[in-house]
Amino acid sequence: MEYSNDLLKNYREGAKDAKLREEEGNINLIFSRNFAPSLLRGSSFRGVYAELDVTSNFSFLRGASHPDELVNRAAELGYAAVGMTDVNSLAGIVRAHQAAKQAGIKLCVGARLRLTDAPEVLVWAENRAGYANLCRMLTQGKRRAEKGSCILRLEDLLLASDGLLAALTARSIDSQMPATDREELQTAARAIKEAMGDRLSLVVSRLHDGLDRPIFHQVQSVSRACGIPMLATNQAHYHDPRRRMLQDVLTCVRHGCAIQKRGFGFFQTASDSSSRRGKCAICLTTCRRQCKEQSR
Repeated sequence: MEYSNDLLKNYREGAKDAKLREEEGNINLIFSRNFAPSLLRGSSFRGVYAELDVTSNFSFLRGASHPDELVNRAAELGYAAVGMTDVNSLAGIVRAHQAAKQAGIKLCVGARLRLTDAPEVLVWAENRAGYANLCRMLTQGKRRAEKGSCILRLEDLLLASDGLLAALTARSIDSQMPATDREELQTAARAIKEAMGDRLSLVVSRLHDGLDRPIFHQVQSVSRACGIPMLATNQAHYHDPRRRMLQDVLTCVRHGCAIQKRGFGFFQTASDSSSRRGKCAICLTTCRRQCKEQSR
């Protein structure tokens, strides 16, 4: 899908002060408090997009691109911002910051928290205090575990939530893990909302593995029950589709299996790369259409 130069120019310029939000019934599809999309009409990309769920090669044996490659690609595509969310780590933030500064794109500093007693949570620092809280939380989790591991609990997030934005996920970064059931998701959502208020969202993604629609409906149900907006992300693991094979090999190494025996354990399509200008449009239009279907 291609877009005119005027259209691309419009949403790049609009990204500077964008605070757009549209509602579908009780659902808001947002991209953090400062970046919210204008839902799409037809094939036109009206508004801004920020990819806030990006995994780099600083997530060991997961991401297949360097932080600077991911940031530079996001800038090339005219994204309003890019959020680094490596697993229980801020290790790639320095390189990402340097690249973002040179490319002139806003960087959202964050991490993916894998909790022992709750679904995974994406978090981003709003300010210096939030960054300090996130650093202390990760340090505490690493001190509890052996080298290379991190043990975090929901209570850790609740006690260190000042200055942080959060998005609760219904699906693990590991594709072979089962999706969180509705009751567990809703329980965690209510607990986090009590501590964070409107700084919490619920993540919905299209992973093309046959579970997108039922999981979307589950997240939508919790969103309506708890009054929490939904956040569309794409779980980017590499910046170029040519890194797909490398990412598959990394997955096999992590699971200790041969590549020909991995089967459906891989990402189902190359849509988790941040290289296609139209993939975020597909994700958002699908969310909008399904919201309409559910509201009838």
